[in-house]
Amino acid sequence: MSSIWKKILGDFKVYKGRFIIMIIALTITLLAVMTLLTNFSIISREIGLKYMSTQPAHITLELDESTADLARQVEQLDYVESAEARGFALVRVKNPGGGWYPLKLFVVQDFEDLSVASFKANSGAWPASQGEI
Repeated sequence: MSSIWKKILGDFKVYKGRFIIMIIALTITLLAVMTLLTNFSIISREIGLKYMSTQPAHITLELDESTADLARQVEQLDYVESAEARGFALVRVKNPGGGWYPLKLFVVQDFEDLSVASFKANSGAWPASQGEI
């Protein structure tokens, strides 16, 4: 047996408690790193799949006035797969703690027929009742 192994075994006999605590700490650290890497791989895969399933817009143009007619004309271009005209409103939301937050609301004509940047409701009734958002 080499002198290095004799030294390690001698230290282990003298400092047995420290060695056990060190092994436990290294094991916990290794498990934590493995958990983080596993979660990262799952989340990075799922976020990409979910985002692409919404058919994200490749370009968004903000015009003074856009109509469904203009969207149909743009959609007729050979290099355009799909186009939609959507309005938007710039509003403010009051913070219960004080102050205001800016909010940009997009308006769509038909929630059932979204060809670009689609989304699904997580909760609530559809269609919304009168006076609801």
